[in-house]
Formats: sequence, structure tokens, C-alpha cells
Amino acid sequence: MPSLAWALSKRLFKSSPYLFWQKVGSDEFGKPVYFDPGGPVSLMGRWEDSRQEMLMPDGRRVVARGFLTTATDLLPEGSLVFEGTTEDWMLTPSFPNPPTWNDGGREVIKTNDAPDPRPGLEPHFQVWMT
Repeated sequence: MPSLAWALSKRLFKSSPYLFWQKVGSDEFGKPVYFDPGGPVSLMGRWEDSRQEMLMPDGRRVVARGFLTTATDLLPEGSLVFEGTTEDWMLTPSFPNPPTWNDGGREVIKTNDAPDPRPGLEPHFQVWMT
């Protein structure tokens, strides 16, 4: 019989696939440049479409339009995420470029620095997106 911690972690991570492009800088026009050696990285996480006002370190107020709970801390601010699989991304008008906001691409605006410390659960990280 599975342990309670295992059951709770599976409930917490009722996962769906998402794609991730890591931001590595900006071009001469200020447009983001993403690391793409062989395409986006496919990961699993819990994606929620919800609105939340965030206070940024520079004092700006930004409305986050999505929230992602994931087991990885590989999502730095400025990176791009897309809910779905590679096949879903290939159907967007922006393919083979990373998806635009209209195509479902979301910019990571904030992540938590430490995993949730609840004992018995897999660590997870929270990501807010525009």
C-alpha cells in the first residue's frame, strides 16, 4: 500500500506537461534570447490559470496570470514556459520559434528560492508567470 506522503505528493503534482526555454540574454533590440541547443526542455508540473498581483524587487506591481508548481528549480526569471507538449507547440503559428504570448507562451516573472519544507513530500518550487 502506498504511503500517505506518496499519495499527497501525487495529488499535489497532478502533473501536466509543459515546455521551457531558458533566457540567456537580450539582443541589440532588447528582445529576449533563449538557450536552444536542441529545442525546449519538456517537464511536468501543475499549471494553474489564476491572477495575482505581485510586487517586484524594483517596486513595480505586475499581475501574474499563471502559477506553476514544479519539482525543478531550473526556471529562472525571464525564461519562457508553454503548457503542452512539443506536438502542441508545433501547431502554433510561431513554431519553430518560442511561442508568443498569443500562442500560449508565458514569461516567468518570479520564483520562490526554497522548496516547500513540508516533511514527507517531494520538494516543489513555485513559479509565477505573466
